[in-house]
This record gives sequence, C-alpha cells and structure tokens, in this order.
Amino acid sequence: MMKINIQCNQQFMNTIKRKLQLYFNDIDYVDCLSEGIVCIKEIKDLDDIETLSKNGLDYIFIIDSGEYMFELLEYSPISFIRVMNIEGDIEKVIRILQCKNKGVGKILEFKVGYQNIRIDSDNIEYIESYGHYLFIHTLSAVFKVREKISNILSKLESLGFLRVHKSYIVNTNY
Repeated sequence: MMKINIQCNQQFMNTIKRKLQLYFNDIDYVDCLSEGIVCIKEIKDLDDIETLSKNGLDYIFIIDSGEYMFELLEYSPISFIRVMNIEGDIEKVIRILQCKNKGVGKILEFKVGYQNIRIDSDNIEYIESYGHYLFIHTLSAVFKVREKISNILSKLESLGFLRVHKSYIVNTNY
C-alpha cells in the first residue's frame, strides 16, 4: 500500500486525488510524516521550505514558478508539479509512482563535479568504465562520474543490468 501525505490548497488536493484514484487502488492518505511516505507539498515561500525535513521522505513539490527550485533540490525530490502545467505534470508523477510502487525503475543519484545529478535507470543504455571514472550513456547524454563499477552494478543488477565485460554494464532492455 502506498502512503501519501498531501499538503496543498483544496483545489490542487482534489485534482491530485482524482488523478491518483484513476491509477491506484491501494492509496492510504496519511497526516503524519515518516520514512517511506510520499509527501506532495505546495511551496509558496521560503517559510514552506524551512518546515521540510530530511527524514527519508520522498518529496513531490508543487511550485508556482522556478523561484525556489535550487533550494528544493537539496531535498532530492522525486519530481515537481508546476501549477501552470498541473495536469501534465501529475501524469508524469503517476508514472514515477507506478514504478516506485512496483519496485521497477530506480532513480540513481551521482556526484558530477560540484553538483548531484539524478538519472532514471530506465534511461541508461550502458555504462562504460575507464580508469577511475564511469561514463553513463543515457538516451539523451553521457555523464562522467567517479564511481566504482562494482558499486553501481550492485544497485543495477536487480533492474535488468548485466556486466558483459570487466569495463561494461549494459541494460538488457537495449
């Protein structure tokens, strides 16, 4: 059963619940926040950001503009719902939640230089090891990260990835 906490105005809450009910039969809407709960929270100002905690919650933020986006990235959100594109963004969030609920697909986080990037494992075609670096080849780009191939293989093996060479891991879907 998926546990969701929604903190937003009534209009957004009704829209989100209506959409979620179309795709999920087993949602428990909870008031308390604890590890493993998906928290959908509307962010209007800096005070809303100060109330956030980093206790293992999966956040989805509802934002009016990109004004606080950089501050919110610190909480590693699953996704953002933009007020101006609420219907389309909720559809994207539903796909993410379906994968999360089934245990399929996984968002991986890597440090690239001074920033962290998040890559959906479904978008990774293959990973190439060269020296102390990995080159992660995705559908749209190549990312260079400093990581051991054995560490990333342990995260990806259950998701259909296969080590075919000492320097290559491939996504069997590709």
